[in-house]
Amino acid sequence: MMDSKQITFLLLVFLTLSLFTQLLLYFRQIRHLKKNKNKVPSRFQNIISLQQHKKAIDYFFEKVKLKITTTLIDYLLLYFFTIGGFISFLVVKATTFTESYDLSPFFGAMIIIASIGFINLIVDTPFSFYKQFVVEEKFGFNKMSINTFFSDLLKTLLIALTIGVPFLLAILWLTSNRTLIGEFWWVLLWGIVALFSVGVQVLYPIFIAPIFNKFSPLEPGSLKLKLESLLKRCNFSSGGLFLMDGSKRSSHGNAFFAGLGNARRIVLFDTLVERLSDDEIEAVLAHELGHYKCGHVPLNIITQLIFSFLMFASFGFLIDYDLFYQGLGVSNQALSSSTIFLDTAFLIIFFSVLPLVLFPFQPLTSMLSRKHEFEADKYAADNSQSEDLISALVKLYRDNASPVTTDSWFSMFFDSHPPASIRIDALELKEAK
Repeated sequence: MMDSKQITFLLLVFLTLSLFTQLLLYFRQIRHLKKNKNKVPSRFQNIISLQQHKKAIDYFFEKVKLKITTTLIDYLLLYFFTIGGFISFLVVKATTFTESYDLSPFFGAMIIIASIGFINLIVDTPFSFYKQFVVEEKFGFNKMSINTFFSDLLKTLLIALTIGVPFLLAILWLTSNRTLIGEFWWVLLWGIVALFSVGVQVLYPIFIAPIFNKFSPLEPGSLKLKLESLLKRCNFSSGGLFLMDGSKRSSHGNAFFAGLGNARRIVLFDTLVERLSDDEIEAVLAHELGHYKCGHVPLNIITQLIFSFLMFASFGFLIDYDLFYQGLGVSNQALSSSTIFLDTAFLIIFFSVLPLVLFPFQPLTSMLSRKHEFEADKYAADNSQSEDLISALVKLYRDNASPVTTDSWFSMFFDSHPPASIRIDALELKEAK
């Protein structure tokens, strides 16, 4: 049986290994890009100029420098919250405050969560601002005004309060009453969280996304006819084709599906429509359809359900393990506090430490994602033209300033899409057949 000091030691080991691995991967990618900065890969030389190639690499350098800084700060915050004793401090203060004013312990629990959230907000907001108005501005991608930035921030906070507070209160009520519910109370918790996640996916395109962006039905014309023909050819029903004012915030282009079932909407950024031809947009949409037709969406949902089931099983096993609390910075004084305060502390600690435990498995999830991208590309090649998808991809790499070369180890961990050259090789091989 481990003692609290051994648990603390394990956390420090995970912190160090995870941080070191991430930094090593970032520096490998930086070294690779510096080495290849002055020459465009041969297959892209006729489409991407040396100047555009250098811009993409410089853009990545700026982003990764910011990412390294925020990663270091995130790890320091995690240490401060856990081993540093700040969450334990909040538990003690919340206990004193609620007892002094005869308040509900649930109110004190929300104070603990709000305190952690506020600190994260104060830390994250300047970096988000810097990324948008310095990095994105420097490379010509920012279209957002300062008013829009803070308006988005306020809207996000209001949505989090409206939806998140009742949800968190339900979780805390269920968790604090686990002895009454029974041994497998965490299965009920898992079911509630799973239903909430599905509900958000259904409601997002209808109620939440329009708070931030304008979604207009795609106007009648050649593009709409071509896309509707593709949907009919692929026997795919949707909640409609929409154009989103992505140019309100950025000049990056994209397309995505939002929602589930027949309510799912097909959304095209206006910046994408401006830059790609109708045939190229058809190929991009065919790729997105491929994710549905190849079963990636239900597979991803099932995988997430299985993972979350195992996660909540661990949650249920560890929540009454006092040594786990002590090893992660909860003092003996805090351990004598109300159950709901300890449950709140555990909720924060568990989901803060979890990414460290799961980081070694990231190559597996990235590999599965890349496999799905290859399959969706194949579907697009079968239901549109390979050369149109190739052309669209190259334009997106070029216009979004994405490097077309990458370090293999960095890609293995972080790339959800195949490297540019490998992806296009596969499409050209399909076209040759």
